[in-house]
Amino acid sequence: MCSLAENYFKQHKFPEAATLYEAEAERTRDIAEKVLLYNKAASTYHEYGSPEDEVRCLLATIDYLQDEANVQCLVSCWKVYIRVSALYQYETSFEWKGEKENLDPQYGEIIEGYLSKSVEILERILRSEKLDRNSIREELALECVKMQNEGGWGVDQCWASIKLTWREK
Repeated sequence: MCSLAENYFKQHKFPEAATLYEAEAERTRDIAEKVLLYNKAASTYHEYGSPEDEVRCLLATIDYLQDEANVQCLVSCWKVYIRVSALYQYETSFEWKGEKENLDPQYGEIIEGYLSKSVEILERILRSEKLDRNSIREELALECVKMQNEGGWGVDQCWASIKLTWREK
């Protein structure tokens, strides 16, 4: 089944490939193989542009990961929501299209939804045991700086998610 998934991936049939990787991950009893297959499914959903499925597959590995790997998996989920927020901001941006305002009536609601999901992920990180909060916060801040240096799309949500999460704790 994995070779068929790899063939689908090579043919850019991402939904089919991801579905097969997920099915195989659910079927296998080998923990390392399960994590690998879920990560392949997540990566394939990333290529397809399906952030919710990407996060779902990443989160499916959480129970099989230990301490630092668990936290890094959650950081990856946070990055997915920050990235998709940035992409949405860029795609709906009106200045580069020569428009005077953003014409998407759901813009605020969608951006707020991504922010809310990124905060939920960060809250899960803070609930993790054996966590060096300062090093995680530094890692997250570096991601925001990286976004700023790459054009700034999504950087407001990046910083806002960190501030909202740490302010509440």
